[in-house]
Parts: sequence; structure tokens; C-alpha cells
Amino acid sequence: MNMAKEKIKILLDTHIYDKIIDGEIPLEKIKASLKRIDYHITTVQIHELNCCLDATRRKKLLLAVNSLKPILLEPTKKSRGKIFESLQKGNDKHTQDALIGEDTIRKGIILVTEDRKLKNWVDKNGGKAIGVEEFKKIIEQ
Repeated sequence: MNMAKEKIKILLDTHIYDKIIDGEIPLEKIKASLKRIDYHITTVQIHELNCCLDATRRKKLLLAVNSLKPILLEPTKKSRGKIFESLQKGNDKHTQDALIGEDTIRKGIILVTEDRKLKNWVDKNGGKAIGVEEFKKIIEQ
């Protein structure tokens, strides 16, 4: 009987990639965790990373993303539903966070973020969000 352990599913909030390229989160530890963790990314995040005005930094960010071999997370068909609306609250600045948060909740993916409001919202709506320190503990295992 095959008792293979299911991989942990994680989505790193876009700003977490800054912490990786700045050395605050060791990229080598994240790469070593690929046997246990499936990393995901959304089209929203790819767009955000490509909008980085500093060309050198943008290249570093995209290389960091690529090294994690992320799974592209397609938006849920029910995006922009009640979950989305409760985070966005009519504020277009919250639209990207709402899209990311809703997708992680609906697809059972852990969100790593330092945005306290987003973290609390995801947790309150049935998802799981963790901070950088907890993420570091997970990749250390």
C-alpha cells in the first residue's frame, strides 16, 4: 500500500519574493523544500513582478520565481464572489489581494504573507495564511 505523504501547497505573496532576493529568506532552503512543498503562483503575481521598474531587480525576482518551479494557479471560476467582495470592499487597491486570497482559500493553499489584514481575512474566511517566520520553520524541517 502506497502511503505517500501529500505535499504542502504554498503560495508566496508577491512581496515575499523581495525578501528572498534580499537574502532574508534563504533561497537554497526553499529549493531544498521542493520535495515536500508545491509552490504556486497566480497570473496576478506574475504581472506584479513584471511591473518592477528596476530591470535588474525584476530579473532577480523572476529568476527566484522560476527556481521554485511554481504551479500556475488558474483563477477559480467563482472568482469575484462573496469571498472576493468581502476583502475588496469596493476598493480597487485591494483587488489583487482579494483575487490571491480567494484563490488560496478555494484551493486549499497556504498563503505566506506579511500583510496582516490579508492574513487575518484569509484565516477568518476558512483559509490558512502564515507569516514569514512560520514559513521559515516549515522550510527548515
